[in-house]
Amino acid sequence: MVSKASGSLGNGTLLQSPFDEVQDERATDDLPAGWMHDGTRPSMARIVKFGQDPQTKAFAVVDEDPASHAEWHNIFESAPPVKPGDNLVVEWNEMYSMDPEIFGRPLMANCHGQYTFHVRDSM
Repeated sequence: MVSKASGSLGNGTLLQSPFDEVQDERATDDLPAGWMHDGTRPSMARIVKFGQDPQTKAFAVVDEDPASHAEWHNIFESAPPVKPGDNLVVEWNEMYSMDPEIFGRPLMANCHGQYTFHVRDSM
């Protein structure tokens, strides 16, 4: 979720997961409106289901190639407008699973990283 911090007025939601809405019966691989997968190997960016009754959909990157990358992002035309000086709050839930057989050795995961926000001039 991305929200705009409005001081004493609280936060106003700008962007939320398309999966927070009523779960539809579209195929798991259907792209939600306004979202795309990208990267050097975009096929690794997938929608997965987890949990039980009802299952929850989530954006995932199934990293099958450590020399490539995949990512999810919203399409600029559907991005909410923000102005210089706006204070944004970005929240997400993160989970991961690793298969040591892919790499042939025990693995460690770091949950921190570099995050890039792309801004497009609207003027």
